[in-house]
Amino acid sequence: MPASWLAVLLLFATPTVAIFAGLAVAPLFVLFALSLMLWQRPALSWPALSWPGAALPVGLAAAAAGWAALSCLWTVAEPAPALRSVLACLALALLGAGGLGAARRLGEPERHRLGRALVAGVALAAAVLLVEVASDYLLIRALMAWRHGGLGPDNPQALESRGAVVVLLLLWPALAVAARVWRRAALPLLLLAGAAVIGEGKYASILALAGAGGAALLVTVAGRRGRALLAAGLVAGVLAMPLIGPLLPSETALERGDLFNSARHRVVIWHFALDRWAEHPLRGWGMEASRALPGGEAESLVTVAGTVHHYQRLPLHPHNGALQVWLELGLPGALLLAAALGLVATRLGAGAASGAAALGGAVVVGCLSFGLWQGWWQSCWWLTALAFAATARDPRADAA
Repeated sequence: MPASWLAVLLLFATPTVAIFAGLAVAPLFVLFALSLMLWQRPALSWPALSWPGAALPVGLAAAAAGWAALSCLWTVAEPAPALRSVLACLALALLGAGGLGAARRLGEPERHRLGRALVAGVALAAAVLLVEVASDYLLIRALMAWRHGGLGPDNPQALESRGAVVVLLLLWPALAVAARVWRRAALPLLLLAGAAVIGEGKYASILALAGAGGAALLVTVAGRRGRALLAAGLVAGVLAMPLIGPLLPSETALERGDLFNSARHRVVIWHFALDRWAEHPLRGWGMEASRALPGGEAESLVTVAGTVHHYQRLPLHPHNGALQVWLELGLPGALLLAAALGLVATRLGAGAASGAAALGGAVVVGCLSFGLWQGWWQSCWWLTALAFAATARDPRADAA
């Protein structure tokens, strides 16, 4: 299959595949980035992978990888797997950079073809997600029963939560295409995908949808000043994350039952992570240390309405990306993360509102749910960035 058609097929299929196999986003992103680079064969040479203004983000990525690798010398996790995580993140970043460089060389016909595939793919995935929610996840149950035998999973919603996030993030570049090319399709697409994400019922995704809308509104109303405010807010949020302790309910206060179950567990996790961070605030505990922190496997017991709930203090990661960076990579890691988010926010160009929405949605999900070093999650960010770059108006046409 020619690389051009492979790229189109991948951009169309990935949102729907993610609903049934969220971890597949990582290999699908790798294939999409490679197909873009093969499509634009001159982009296979390193000088052609660059784009205007690439030096700063590449420098930040290199500095982050270097500090994370250095932290493997003192991590409380196994050093070899921790170093492999660093190398995996670096490999995804290099693929993302290569894909962005190749995407800038696409002509308008290729961009239009990819844009149609993206809009159709997001619409299909949103429709499938709505059907799954309405049918109590009939297709997922059938698929899992076929793969493993029996009646399928007890909690099928947990299996497609990654897919809902993929739909949420790819919605924004798809809306940018629809608003530019098929204006009548933009509102139905937004309503369809919004209904699917809300119907899926995960609080993190619903809050991310609200955060995305707020970021888009800020940039739409305030323009360049809005982008600066968004950048300042993201930088301040990352740097102030260790100060959230007094704002959280105490474990005793959790017994009043004011929060739902998963929120109570988040509070327990964040209190524990903040306590451990305070022991090594400057250098952190080291890459992937969240998996092996002393006391992380212990449980906190919270009694609500006579029922005792057992909450592991740190299951794998803090469920907050900024806090995870502070905990594992300390002050240097937090400064680099803040700089990266601020840079992305200030560089939102054409279609800034949709870009701000994707950024806002990703940050909200990242502060509530997934581990920062998960390959599928990082691939989701890069896939969204490539979708924007490959379907936007040809920048060479603007320069002409």
